[in-house]
Amino acid sequence: MKKKYYFHPSSFSLSEIEEFYEEKARKGLFLEKRGDYLSRFLVDEPKELLYRVEVVDYKKEENRNISEVQVAVYEDAGWNYVCGNKYIHVFSADKEANVPELYYEPLEQIETVKILRKSDIKAIFTTLILWLFIFFMNFASFQAKSVSGFIQMIRNNLYIMLIDTPSLFLAVSLILFIGIGELILGIYSSQHYISKLRKGIPFREIRPFAKKLKPWFKRIMAVSVSAILLMGLLEVASMEKENDPSAMDGPYMTLEDFGIEKADGSEKPYYMVDSYKRRESIWGEVVKTVEYSNAVYSSTSLYQDVYEVRNAKLRKNLAEAFSESGYFSLNMDDPEKITVSGMDEVYVVNEREMVVVKDDFVIRMLYHLNEEISQEEILSKLSEVLNGRKVSLEK
Repeated sequence: MKKKYYFHPSSFSLSEIEEFYEEKARKGLFLEKRGDYLSRFLVDEPKELLYRVEVVDYKKEENRNISEVQVAVYEDAGWNYVCGNKYIHVFSADKEANVPELYYEPLEQIETVKILRKSDIKAIFTTLILWLFIFFMNFASFQAKSVSGFIQMIRNNLYIMLIDTPSLFLAVSLILFIGIGELILGIYSSQHYISKLRKGIPFREIRPFAKKLKPWFKRIMAVSVSAILLMGLLEVASMEKENDPSAMDGPYMTLEDFGIEKADGSEKPYYMVDSYKRRESIWGEVVKTVEYSNAVYSSTSLYQDVYEVRNAKLRKNLAEAFSESGYFSLNMDDPEKITVSGMDEVYVVNEREMVVVKDDFVIRMLYHLNEEISQEEILSKLSEVLNGRKVSLEK
């Protein structure tokens, strides 16, 4: 027999769940299994059925399921047990069978709705406790100077993600928004049911609070998912890779600019691989280069991340975020802002890292060059590159 799957209403929208399954039955789709987000239906001839939802505190049951005694009581009254998942369990009956309702008085259902409200409140506290645990575990491992400094580091990393991979940032934000938002909405919706039931309004006559927000939620989801897909496609479609950064044009330095000749690399370790990667984002273009001398026992290396950010405020915030964050780890030093001719801003992060702002570009670099090459010489060469070479991220 053919089967189909559909997203069902959230657990806190109880009357909407019942209406949803009844409407599907009228279209020849009969509930077989309910999961966390999807329901599975058997396809058959349309039929008029009644569906009723029973809320069960399954964590208190011996087998973590609805009790056989409760099922037997409902089945004796003419209701057939269909399926269940966690708190939500579904019964059905033929519409013409004139079966008695599971509940006659609105006040009788308040306790069942409270089960859902309590579960959502617990889930929010559990989530917050988990986040706090992760926060302090990371705080201890990163050896930050203070909690405020650690919070600043998290903020910087999130900002860097926003500029570096906006599609990933939006996807993570959307997941967090849906997770916490659904719990908050669940609590509010449960309270909405309880207040209406206390006024004596029958359960099936209560318009679900979540149903009012569903059109807006769908619009937000559609726009967000479309934005994530478009940004992701833009990044993937524009991606270019090369093995030799010196063969490409762009606002960055190469080892050749310092007269450093690279060995053929035939015996270099697998991790010493030169690379040039370019892609586009909604803010501008991004180029990341890595170069080694390719000599087995040499530590000469040059990392550069170049971001084209056309918005002045975003560009300034990105430069400050980079200046307060180490390239590969937490920066334990206070960055020093210096003035360099031909540059808009220069931050010295530590003896091996700098952040440079010039026009629309923010350049983050990590270098380990010949000891005879000073920091001043590096900045002088980069200034020459930025002001003399064609400043473009395109080939």
